[in-house]
Amino acid sequence: MSRFVALPTITDDSALGGSTIERSLRFNGSDTYIQRTSSGGNRRTWTVSFWAKFCDSSATTNQRFWSCDGNSGNYDMLKIEFYGGTDSSRQIAIIDQGHASSGIRFTLKRKFRDSSAWYHFVFAQDSTQSTASERMKIYVNGVRETEFLDNSTHNHPPNQDYEGNVNATGKTNTWGRSFAFGSGSGDYLDGYLANINFIDGAQLDPSYFGYTEFQTKAWRPKKFDKSDIPNSPTTTYSNTFTASGNGFGSNPTTNAFNGNLSNGFNNSAGGQIITWNTSTYNLSGNVRIYGRGDAYDVYINGNSTKVADMPSSNGWVDLGTHGNINEIQWAGTTYNTNNGLGSAGVHVNAIIVDGVWLRDNFSEFGTNGFHLDFSDNSSTTAATLGKDTSGNGNNFTPSNFGGTNVDAVIDTPTSNFITLNPLRRQVHNCVLSNGNLKATGPNESYPGATGNIALSSGKWYYEFEIQTYATPGADPMVGICRNTYISGGAGRIVYRAGGHYITAAPSIEPPDVDPAIPSP
Repeated sequence: MSRFVALPTITDDSALGGSTIERSLRFNGSDTYIQRTSSGGNRRTWTVSFWAKFCDSSATTNQRFWSCDGNSGNYDMLKIEFYGGTDSSRQIAIIDQGHASSGIRFTLKRKFRDSSAWYHFVFAQDSTQSTASERMKIYVNGVRETEFLDNSTHNHPPNQDYEGNVNATGKTNTWGRSFAFGSGSGDYLDGYLANINFIDGAQLDPSYFGYTEFQTKAWRPKKFDKSDIPNSPTTTYSNTFTASGNGFGSNPTTNAFNGNLSNGFNNSAGGQIITWNTSTYNLSGNVRIYGRGDAYDVYINGNSTKVADMPSSNGWVDLGTHGNINEIQWAGTTYNTNNGLGSAGVHVNAIIVDGVWLRDNFSEFGTNGFHLDFSDNSSTTAATLGKDTSGNGNNFTPSNFGGTNVDAVIDTPTSNFITLNPLRRQVHNCVLSNGNLKATGPNESYPGATGNIALSSGKWYYEFEIQTYATPGADPMVGICRNTYISGGAGRIVYRAGGHYITAAPSIEPPDVDPAIPSP
């Protein structure tokens, strides 16, 4: 097993919310994963954000980052994965398996082959959007992806109001593989994951999870600030409604904030003006509502100009984007009057502000929301390594991870370590494992691999451990070589496990050390 020292890192920029990620979780590509069972949540709107570093970009099978599986076989799942199976076609796909005509199916055109890099991914769904292209948004390192493979198998947004497998009751939520149902079980991940956030009931952009560092222009992580989400366990939106005349009908205002489109609030006997005072909620951004009542117009902030008409049958209504939202009113042909209402009624079933479904007394992360930072590596339990730090208690149970300081590692997006490069192996009978930190091979054909970041000027440090080797003369060698080096000949300075120092660059003098005791 080899250990490589971290590259210099950019300092934390607290003014922009920058944060240092302490640990990532290493998945070995064969049996490691974390898992929990979901309860019912918002199946139309959600966001998942995570950082990933890939190890085996040439595997012939798919590798699963995240899956939400049921119990009806391989066609009852949503999955985010490495798609394809060759060295040149390592793409990322999100697929709601078996729902090609109505669900999500996207495969990015771009390739992901860099084993030295940490990538940040955001997948954000809101199937309530009227514009198809806005229903699933995919971002890599803060930039929205718009180039996908061209056919419907790889470029298909969900239908409007589509309810997928994510957040369905009883689904098995797994990171690092698919659940063991159907022919797609397995698909283990070979790589690292860090700082996973899942927000149930909100479609968010990458600015909630990262920012562009001013000097380097690099995309960097920041701590997800749940105060940016208007929901909270102490916020009750339904308390600040008033109605003129006969007031509200049989359906209370709480129905608009329960996450269920099948019911909402209504006014009694129709013809009553409904006013919602939102001045204490600090709401801003785009507002969309779901409901009906075509005699009603909608007004915002007391402005006499309506922003929208209510439809005659249930549907989504866009009220526009506003810097401050202090009041919303449903009234007649002019603000604060019942002109034209007659006996007509109005129904409102849901309200979304800036991508977030507003809910009464609700966690900012939502029912199934979670944050996994893998910072507690004291043991490999759901309460430590798999702990949800969002406050929801949605812990994940780890399976087949090693003990303390084994798989919860300090190679992270803010402290990136050099590993061995699967694309620069001297011959392919050199097998890499343990997150590309271990190289194993037979003694013929000079198997080997280089690091995935080239050395330049300055001082560099690395350390390694040779665990086993055959007889002297067939022992492994570790050192520094030229970028063009293949095997044998000039262009290397190495130590052999048997204690020999070798230089194949005659102009470079060997160091003044005992060759039987290798120096760092």
